[in-house]
Amino acid sequence: MMIDMIAFCSVAYPILDDIKASITANHSMMIIGGRGHSHHIASADDDNMLLREDESSNIPLQIACTQADTIDPAIVEFLISCHLPSVTVQNKFGLNALHIALLNSKKPQLEIIKLLCEASDYRCVLQKNKQKMLPIHFSLKSPRKTTVDLIEILLKEHAEKQLWMADTYGNLAIHQAVCNKHVDVDIVSLILVSTYC
Repeated sequence: MMIDMIAFCSVAYPILDDIKASITANHSMMIIGGRGHSHHIASADDDNMLLREDESSNIPLQIACTQADTIDPAIVEFLISCHLPSVTVQNKFGLNALHIALLNSKKPQLEIIKLLCEASDYRCVLQKNKQKMLPIHFSLKSPRKTTVDLIEILLKEHAEKQLWMADTYGNLAIHQAVCNKHVDVDIVSLILVSTYC
């Protein structure tokens, strides 16, 4: 369930009312909403700090996702609620926030993976990086133990499309799974069942 973090923080931190008023006065704002989410505030112009890139071309949501194993999920949820389209923004390497969460974390929190997938209506699972790798490829290629729960979240929508999309080298998700010593038979079985059933 998405929390209206701006409303929550306004009660917990009254100074945010001043910040929100300043943002509203200085930028043209629009209200947007997503499937099952509360309404969110996003800047309608190009001068949005939530879209400002760092030297590696990552926006704040992507930077937060580099710490998806330790960061408070409420921070990721708040960033998403402030600018929903940032979930599908890709950096110069073609990585979105989900790619980054799966790539840089030792064991990403499932709550964060689910937040990213649901906020984008699962569009982020179909975004390829420069090597045409999907987020599922990253999760299966990882040198850490990949869990069935993680793969189930990623395959909740568009499973067949994800499993038949190959990367630049022709690797499907099944190729990534069977050559990774950290992937167990339950995940291989899940991939095959999701492909053929």
